[in-house]
Amino acid sequence: MVDRKFGSIRLLVCSSCTGVRERATELQALQKAFAAQGLEKTTLIEFGGCLNGCAKPIAIGLQGEMRASYVFSGIDLVNDAEDIVRTCKAYQDAPKGWIVNAHDCGRLRYCLLARLPSWRL
Repeated sequence: MVDRKFGSIRLLVCSSCTGVRERATELQALQKAFAAQGLEKTTLIEFGGCLNGCAKPIAIGLQGEMRASYVFSGIDLVNDAEDIVRTCKAYQDAPKGWIVNAHDCGRLRYCLLARLPSWRL
């Protein structure tokens, strides 16, 4: 269960990149990594539409209310699970989601495809 407070974030995984057979294994690896760091209640993991990272699957996105948004590609959800969690932690801790120093993101700092500033209606 995700705590739907202001600081909650969404990790969107491109469902076009992942196969149905692998999805359960990938989700389990992510859930285990998030639980190990105590972030399971503040991060919603969703398998959703295409993120246009087709040249380097798997693509993932990070979103949060009134926060910057990120798209990463070339991700291995199982092997990169700990780096994904570290990136989510850096995102959660960064003012308005704007990660200035991506060193803590591990390999994901080399997989950034796009970053969009926050937008508010």
